[in-house]
Amino acid sequence: MYGERIREIRHRKRMSLSELAALSGISKSYLSQIEREKQQNPSIQLLSKIAKALNVSIHDIIQLEKETEDQRAVTSLKHQLTFQAGKEKDWEIIKQLEEVIDLLKERNRM
Repeated sequence: MYGERIREIRHRKRMSLSELAALSGISKSYLSQIEREKQQNPSIQLLSKIAKALNVSIHDIIQLEKETEDQRAVTSLKHQLTFQAGKEKDWEIIKQLEEVIDLLKERNRM
């Protein structure tokens, strides 16, 4: 659930799994299981240790999961609106909708 997000943050910070293990006090093998989604429900205490070691808030780890869901919802909305506007052949509306959706996606990446 959060493993992919933890790995993403760790890679962005150019941190090895060994470094994260040393900083968090969590074994490298257990962190690896979390990142590979083999351990899908790490406790809030473990997530807190990982967040502290990554120098992010626990909310950042959890929020990243939500952002992915939001991005999927935005993409789905884009397809629905584009289909509807396309049926009506209003290409200007399609272009404007795509621009708004792209801005929302960009904001979610920040």
